[in-house]
Amino acid sequence: MVVTKHLPAVHSVARMKRALAYIMNVNKTTIDDVDEIQPDFDFKRSFNSDGVIQKQLVSGYLIDDVETASEEMLLTKQLALKKKGNSKSFFQSAEKDVLVHHLTQSFSPDDKLTPEEIHKIGRKTAIEFLGGDHEFVIATHVDQKHIHNHIIFNSTNQRTLKKFEWHAKKTYNAYRNISDKHAALAGAYIIKPETRRLKQYGSYHREINFKDEIKSRIDFLLRHSISLGDFENKAAALHLDVDWSGKHTIYKLLDHDQKKSTRARSLVRRSEAPKYNLEQIFDVTKRNDGVVFSASEIKAAYDAEQKKLQEEFQLRFTLEPWQVEAQTDEGVYVNLDYGRGKQGTVLIPARSLEQEEETLEVFINKNDFFYFINPDNSKDNRYMTGATISKQLTNESATPLIKKNSHISTIHRLVEQYNFLSSNGVTSGTQLADLLDRFNNELDATERSLDKLDERLVRQKQISKALLASQSGEPFEQELAQKLLNRLNISEHLTYEKSEILAEQIEIETEALRNRYESITIQHDLTTDINKEYSKDREYQF
Repeated sequence: MVVTKHLPAVHSVARMKRALAYIMNVNKTTIDDVDEIQPDFDFKRSFNSDGVIQKQLVSGYLIDDVETASEEMLLTKQLALKKKGNSKSFFQSAEKDVLVHHLTQSFSPDDKLTPEEIHKIGRKTAIEFLGGDHEFVIATHVDQKHIHNHIIFNSTNQRTLKKFEWHAKKTYNAYRNISDKHAALAGAYIIKPETRRLKQYGSYHREINFKDEIKSRIDFLLRHSISLGDFENKAAALHLDVDWSGKHTIYKLLDHDQKKSTRARSLVRRSEAPKYNLEQIFDVTKRNDGVVFSASEIKAAYDAEQKKLQEEFQLRFTLEPWQVEAQTDEGVYVNLDYGRGKQGTVLIPARSLEQEEETLEVFINKNDFFYFINPDNSKDNRYMTGATISKQLTNESATPLIKKNSHISTIHRLVEQYNFLSSNGVTSGTQLADLLDRFNNELDATERSLDKLDERLVRQKQISKALLASQSGEPFEQELAQKLLNRLNISEHLTYEKSEILAEQIEIETEALRNRYESITIQHDLTTDINKEYSKDREYQF
């Protein structure tokens, strides 16, 4: 949302005073006082040479007077030392401990926000981030095109007198996400830091997994290369460095900040045979008999395939109106209960939403990451997976969670690959042979998955039957129901209504998977077709 930073911590009294003086610079923070709405905190006001009232966009929290902010913060630290039986003074010492933390928020010049509104966003962010327990001074600088807030807060908690613990990535993520929330609710635009590369693979600010990305690129190249030289040229086009000069085959992503190269052997499990060494690459490519993409086309083709994968969803559910706290251009903030006393919000990005009349349909993946924000206690803030979020929200609204079985997507991709190869005249070689093996393996796995789903549905119906009987007024039925529930090891909190919703979810998943499976196996016997005499004129439609 806005660009947020945690500047180097301040370790000495002299530096603390200089930092506070800098952020409160009158030339950087003063504007004409034209805002008629009075905030619930005090700005500094003065008259300029023309007699016009001006105000300085500086305010404090738990601070009596911003001009004496450093002294007030040091008194808090002095009290903390006194409680510990330590009599040393902060006022003259050059402390090695962190005295204050310095944060910034930078807003886009295109934002339609007033300096006062940006100041309020900073105050709300700081109060929530610090739990309302730390003294701070906030100053809004208006001397540059991008208005920005400086926040300096006391590392000593005013209430507990304990020291604030800054855990690099975790604490910064909490600050940034809280800042994003308040900025979004106020209508701020997104600014992406130029020095950071963000991965957009359907996840929310998730760092790239180098090994997965390397494997993805190699697998794509293996389907579209006919020799080692062709593989190398196309790997370069995909920004994948391949080094076969040493004892081990190693790979490195050149378009990401990958510090250390990755060995081919580490790309597969220990129990699996090597797949990405020089020998295997040579063996596969020499048996391929068709060039589908040239080196100049390979990057666009790979990007198109990845985009399709990113747009696929695994979980779908409906948001009830009462679950939505606020809706912004970036998405919706939904209310979430995560344990006793842990109520907060989660942002579901707009790309994962679809409006249907008055309802919102959510499409996410189980391993996507979402950031949970507890406005009352920032220590509860954390990343949650899509699986956790969807389960929690559907439990609250009692709506079925539709799961897209992974086999559906895999079968669909295999069929697409076969159609593509066939339509481009590739009718023999390892491309089709390998595809056939993968297709048959996937059909076998799909059959096993359908059997498991059937078993789950039968068990869920047993549970529903027992829960319904437990509501009966007949002692015999209640006793029988209790025995069955004990045998099935069912939680006492599960209700008949909830059990039926779970059964419905299994039925929806089973029906979708079975329909896709039958549409392939009944209409096309791929095994028979591929093993027939190859014909370049043949083209299959799945």
